[in-house]
Amino acid sequence: MTDAERSSREEFYKNLVWIVDARKFASSFSLHHILPDPSLKWAQDLAWVRVSRPPSSHSANGMYFKFSLIAKDKAEWPEGNMHEVFSLHHIMGQVEASYIGHHQYHWRRPYTTWLSATCPVYLDFGTERMMRLETYPVGNIPCVRLISKSRLIADLLSKTSAGDVCL
Repeated sequence: MTDAERSSREEFYKNLVWIVDARKFASSFSLHHILPDPSLKWAQDLAWVRVSRPPSSHSANGMYFKFSLIAKDKAEWPEGNMHEVFSLHHIMGQVEASYIGHHQYHWRRPYTTWLSATCPVYLDFGTERMMRLETYPVGNIPCVRLISKSRLIADLLSKTSAGDVCL
């Protein structure tokens, strides 16, 4: 679908969700590490490193900075630009306990029309889980949120606003 066609449909229908058959690009899409619930205060202190292209084992396994430590570093060394980087395994238990479905991903040669959509986009890879394209609000990094098909169907039948589906 072209950007113009997608945009035209979104403008006309306004309240819609996109369910995309993602099987055709499954080989160029990879799901990576989990992310914590971004609404939690401690999670808002973490600046996640985007998964690199091609995904390196380090960024794909979860690396982050702490905003609070960056501010401290800047106060002590205003000209400095080096900060401590942490690995997800240091806080994996805490992240797993707060997990609500967010993951980083890497999409080689993405279908940009879906990244530009203004309505919710769910990728269907033919499994029981759907992936909602989102932007992780802490650091504005691309992420997906895993959603079961049964939950998506239940929400589509019960919610009146497309934006409220599976939140």
